[in-house]
Amino acid sequence: MVRTLLILLTGLLSPVITALSEEAKYPDPSRYQGSIDAFLEAEKENPISLNAVVVTGSSSMRIWHATIEKDLSPLPVIPRGFGGSNMNDVFFYLNELVVKHRPAKVLLYEGDNDVALGATPQQIMQLLNQILIRIQSELPNTKVYLLYVKPSPLRWSLWPVMQDVNKRYQSLCDTEAYIECIDIASPMLDESGNPKTEIFLMDNLHMNDKGYRLWTQAVRSVLLPGRPDPTKVVQ
Repeated sequence: MVRTLLILLTGLLSPVITALSEEAKYPDPSRYQGSIDAFLEAEKENPISLNAVVVTGSSSMRIWHATIEKDLSPLPVIPRGFGGSNMNDVFFYLNELVVKHRPAKVLLYEGDNDVALGATPQQIMQLLNQILIRIQSELPNTKVYLLYVKPSPLRWSLWPVMQDVNKRYQSLCDTEAYIECIDIASPMLDESGNPKTEIFLMDNLHMNDKGYRLWTQAVRSVLLPGRPDPTKVVQ
């Protein structure tokens, strides 16, 4: 019933969502067509496994490509992070990124760049709902894992808005059985509640290896509970 109402509501709000996206000044998703084409070209040489885990989202996910297959072993992983993307970009390219692969699981990280663009939590959730409705319609047996928006020194002034988004993510996860939230944010904060500076690159936005070890531990605890981490933990 909840899902049915959500579908109906989102359908009614579609024109409103478009307007809200324009208010947030979302950039044209076609700026990433080159990245999408590169994924499609690579798939010609390396066939994609069905029932795998598609991992998609912004640059924090893209940078993880370097180690994510090892970090989430033995799960078969399809890395599809791209540029400084946002929820609107993922929705626009959802077929190429997710649907066509018929994955068993989808791991999504977005919201970070949306907040930086000035999108409200309501706008972000409306776009997320569109993504989820499409996945449920096309892939009814696929489970979605939604990563919290991460804290960072560069965007620390935006953290209250990001926390609002994370609370809304969790409320959605608590409502729908096919969605599960993964809290990658809390381990990134020190005892004073500030971002751990040692886990970031010099840009103070993206993470270094220590940061991705925290993500790996958080994600594996949900996707692979009880399975030992095959990689060495960085202290």
